[in-house]
Amino acid sequence: QAESALGQPIEIIAGTEEARLIYGGVSPGIDPSLERRLVLDIGGGSTEIIAGKLENPRLLESLPIGCVTYSQRFFPAGSLTKQHWAQAVLSAEATLEPIVQPYRRHGWDMAVGTSGTIREIQRIVEINGWASSGISVKSLDRCRKGLLKAGHADQLSLNGLSDDRRPVIAGGLAVLVALFRSLKITQLQVSDRALRDGLLYDLIGRRHEHDVRSSAVATMATRYEVDQKQAMRVEKTALALLEQAASGWGLNRDKSANYLRWAARLHEVGLAITHNKHNRHGAYLVRNTDVAGLSQTDQAILSALVYLQRGKIRSEEWAHVPRRLQAMTLSMAVLLRLAIVIHRSRSDEALPAFLVQARSGRLKLSLPKEWLITHPLTRLDLKQEVQYLTKAGIQFKLVSSRKLQQSATKPL
Repeated sequence: QAESALGQPIEIIAGTEEARLIYGGVSPGIDPSLERRLVLDIGGGSTEIIAGKLENPRLLESLPIGCVTYSQRFFPAGSLTKQHWAQAVLSAEATLEPIVQPYRRHGWDMAVGTSGTIREIQRIVEINGWASSGISVKSLDRCRKGLLKAGHADQLSLNGLSDDRRPVIAGGLAVLVALFRSLKITQLQVSDRALRDGLLYDLIGRRHEHDVRSSAVATMATRYEVDQKQAMRVEKTALALLEQAASGWGLNRDKSANYLRWAARLHEVGLAITHNKHNRHGAYLVRNTDVAGLSQTDQAILSALVYLQRGKIRSEEWAHVPRRLQAMTLSMAVLLRLAIVIHRSRSDEALPAFLVQARSGRLKLSLPKEWLITHPLTRLDLKQEVQYLTKAGIQFKLVSSRKLQQSATKPL
């Protein structure tokens, strides 16, 4: 409904991806001589904590402690008491405790806070003269005293506090105090850059061949020891099939090419668990691993492609994919499946020329007759695909052609 109202697709990002983008937005504004950075962002429902070196985030966490949720939970109806305050800070510290040691070991040359809550607190402490730059431990304590003295959110009259922040400032302040205590922060600088800036940097990088998504996929493939040669064989052939089928199936070439490229590189990650049903294991890994740059929709599509690479095609296997993208996902899955079958022997021999003809609900693949005769197992698998795809609503026809020459195909 929201997509219809906006006229634009909506992509949801996971917490760790939000953390990465926040760091990517804040980090370019920090003095390069301060290599180790700690970045904090307190949002309405979560808090992101990132430690990195220069432009590279090393530790990323997104925890369910935010200014709105904590204000609603610990300061009901705006009541500001010492008891509620102690409970809020203690709860946040308990949530932080399991993750703080790696951050302390990493260390930082500069701690930076960003976004609404932290910027609001900075404005309050500076306007009231409690800190000259950034946020200090003492300035936070002055905020706390002002908060508890008011006794109720409606009575808060701190200079610099905006009306829209008044109902949620107590929860945000409690979370920030817990961060200072848990991480042993003494001084926090504040940046006017945040998630939006990181997202813009990320999108610009995609247009200038600095796509973090491809790097993240490559890292995942390496982690699970994917056979890189086989992945590249499948990738090149899948892209060659796409080049011929895209217009007939109404596929966006660039977008589909990205998904097919990533799926080809990750289609065998499940082998790290077991060969039996490795497509299911691979899909689970892809769906539940933090892959930098990928939205939840991206991971749902990629997971579906990995799952649909073999065997029967069931509609529930792409249930996590938004309905508007399911037809595209099925079309890409078909091309990936065919590329995998064609390379079933895992051989480096040159492929023959082939012809793909696609239109709505139909696909015809023509291969040289002689090549099919000399590759009987591949021919058998392709004939099996006729049955699988027919049951999925796609009329697939395999043609043994005498006209196609046995020259090497040059996949894009």
